[in-house]
Amino acid sequence: ATYGVLNFAFETRDLAQASETFRAVGYGHSASTWKDIVRTYMEVGYQGILSIENEDPILPGEVGVQRALYVLKNVRSELLGANA
Repeated sequence: ATYGVLNFAFETRDLAQASETFRAVGYGHSASTWKDIVRTYMEVGYQGILSIENEDPILPGEVGVQRALYVLKNVRSELLGANA
């Protein structure tokens, strides 16, 4: 499956009937959702890498990655304040 194992959409035209459409960070789940996710990792002491896959069927790869970087940098700044 082009858009995920549990997703039956095989072409962009099928996305309206898909079980889920993967979107770039900030287009699917909001920045506040990502802030909650990152905060939770920080609270449990996670210090590893946060890796984002761009499987957005609408945005080109580079655009999706740039959007994710923008949103996550802002989330990081909000959580760390002056220490970011």
